[in-house]
Amino acid sequence: MRTLTCLAALLPALAAADTSPLLLAGAQIDATGTTAVQTQPMPKGWFSTRNVLDRTKTSLVTRLAAGATTCSADQGVVATLSSVTAGNFTEVLNPQDRTVRYVWDTVTDLSPFQNRWHYYTGCDGVQVVLGCPEAIPVTFTIEAFAKSGTCQTYVNDLGQTVCAADQAVAMLPAVQEADQVATGCVEEGGDPSCGIGPCESACTQSCDAAFPVGRGADKGNVALLKACKEACPCTCKYERPARCPQPQNCE
Repeated sequence: MRTLTCLAALLPALAAADTSPLLLAGAQIDATGTTAVQTQPMPKGWFSTRNVLDRTKTSLVTRLAAGATTCSADQGVVATLSSVTAGNFTEVLNPQDRTVRYVWDTVTDLSPFQNRWHYYTGCDGVQVVLGCPEAIPVTFTIEAFAKSGTCQTYVNDLGQTVCAADQAVAMLPAVQEADQVATGCVEEGGDPSCGIGPCESACTQSCDAAFPVGRGADKGNVALLKACKEACPCTCKYERPARCPQPQNCE
């Protein structure tokens, strides 16, 4: 168990009757979903039996609720933590090295509840966002319960006896996953070979017209026609660089 030296000037403020004895010092969530919670110093009597830490004497119950965004639904309570079994207690010492209060902290993982998104490029070359790129608001609610199940109380500034509790909000970042690009795209009226079917057909017809063969034709056209038709796949693929990977031997 760790210890903290309490500043003397801090004690009067913490002991004020109208101040809740249970306050969150912070709630933080990093990009991986790792979530850290820590309280401000709390009454020693809640957690001490015969001057020894007794974490079963009071249970700090912390509920984490993941709210809605414009692109994801409210998930409700996604985690409930109890100081009886989770987290660490740190002693707060006065100048005489005596324990006067306790601080509790814990860490949990909220990565299963993060929004996920990625860029997707379709066959039309347009890039869109799929998934939900928005961070989720997570509400932390902490309450203190004695062994009997009743809440630990204090007198507020209105003179009312109320349950000690506090609340904080932190943002759970969204996770950007790998970009995706459509595969097997086919042009309208084309074929699966990246849509060059109609282009190849037109190209070969052009070759036939440019290099006729047969009776009365130039004999050299046979070789030229063959070379022209062999070049058609490369010619058509170069005309569609966004859809067709450049084939080998087309340089």
